[in-house]
Amino acid sequence: MNEEHSERFGALDVGSNSVRMLVVERQDGSLRYVESSAEITRMTQGWGTDAKGDVLPQALERTAQEVRKVRQRLDFWKIPEVNRVCFATESLRGARNASGALDVLARAAGQPLRVLSGDAEGRYGFHGARMALPEARGVFDLGGGSLEVCTEETAVSVPLGAVRMTGQFAEDEPALRAYAEPLLAAMPRRELAPLVGVGGTSSTVAMILEGVAVEAYTPATVHGKKIHLEELRTLRKRLGALSLEERRKVRGMPGARADILPSGVMVMEILMENAHCQWYVHSECDLLWGVLGEHAGNDGWRAVL
Repeated sequence: MNEEHSERFGALDVGSNSVRMLVVERQDGSLRYVESSAEITRMTQGWGTDAKGDVLPQALERTAQEVRKVRQRLDFWKIPEVNRVCFATESLRGARNASGALDVLARAAGQPLRVLSGDAEGRYGFHGARMALPEARGVFDLGGGSLEVCTEETAVSVPLGAVRMTGQFAEDEPALRAYAEPLLAAMPRRELAPLVGVGGTSSTVAMILEGVAVEAYTPATVHGKKIHLEELRTLRKRLGALSLEERRKVRGMPGARADILPSGVMVMEILMENAHCQWYVHSECDLLWGVLGEHAGNDGWRAVL
């Protein structure tokens, strides 16, 4: 096997809202960024706050199509199967028809998918963020279906994802707060600072606040941005005053996230209020980095973007 190719690793993440890919290269104690992608497929389309739902045929087909595209990119980079990690998160933890969906996605990926527990998802996100920001004490990952919050000692996963909250509450702040606050009461509080945020919701917030156009995005453009609680509140109110079409024109807003971002931001606000954090730092190194760090030999790699 070519040594150069053996040092590349690739990850496929099938989430509730999107299909993501990361390719890295192992060099001198570091994992270096090569390529990434994220395509929104809404695997959990139609799900509410119930713990379980059915993956709809059209959502499964959209997702499988993107998985096939990721497989092609991993083939392009000549990443051997042994260096590929394919996994799913809340999208298939909570699916009543998970077995059939996994079969379809495994055929699209060319290998089986591992379904991560909420605890594992949180811990991988924590270790991924620490690869780039070792000072992080608490890490949160707000996805489409769930929210994970992790420290050195604890990992908690709750069904507060942006797609799920939008489907259930639209942008009704009192109703969303009434549902979310009891779930967040079990979260670690003062132990979270310095707080780091990862995932698509946080990345989109950073892009909008920095004025980074979607087509100009690279991980380095938003990684390490400090985001204040008051900025979140202001952004949510600004978006709430716009029509869906107007939101899609906001610089930094991926069109497919325009409907779910306000509810996702609302969850982030509640988390920060409960944890008494007035700011957090966004990290582009996340769950995928943590998974690949372990697969490449340990979770102590330094991430290079």
